[in-house]
Formats: sequence, structure tokens, C-alpha cells
Amino acid sequence: MTPTALISPGTSNAPPRVQAAQDFLYFCKDVEDPGPGLGGEVPQAGREMSKQEQATKAAALQVLMQYFNGEMDFGDAPPSRGDNDPPMNPTPKPEPVTK
Repeated sequence: MTPTALISPGTSNAPPRVQAAQDFLYFCKDVEDPGPGLGGEVPQAGREMSKQEQATKAAALQVLMQYFNGEMDFGDAPPSRGDNDPPMNPTPKPEPVTK
């Protein structure tokens, strides 16, 4: 199998959901166009994907699109904030106790 993406299957540092989406797309490529077998065998014909596989492929493409466009991080570290930004969850200061 010749990888067509930037990352080979199973070797990514991407979040698990992104890696799963990418691995599923490699599976889809192998289903539709398996290519030559090992040892120079005659290439096998691919098959049409089922409706469930097609829906999962569309969802996997959506995950990758959101991840690469920076719309979702899927578990990565949160984006860094500038020094002038207020804290995300400000801790309320305790009020002084008067007697």
C-alpha cells in the first residue's frame, strides 16, 4: 500500500480520533483499489463500499477537515493564551472577614 497522506497509518502523534479517521480512510482506499498483492501477484479488483462505510468515510473526512483547519482539537492541549488575556475560569477572591 502506498500512503497518499502526510502520515503513514498508525504512526501519527495526532489525537486518537484523528488517527482513527485517517486509518479508516486508508482502509477505504484499500477497499476501493487494493492494488497489487504481495510478491507481484495479479492486482485484485476493488469493491463498492457499503452505505455505512460511505457514511463513515464522510464523517472521517469531516474530522480531518475540522482538525487541519483548526476548528477542533479533539483532545490536544488547549491553545495558548496571550499574557494580556483574562483567565478562562477566574477564581473568585475571598471576601475579607470582619468582626
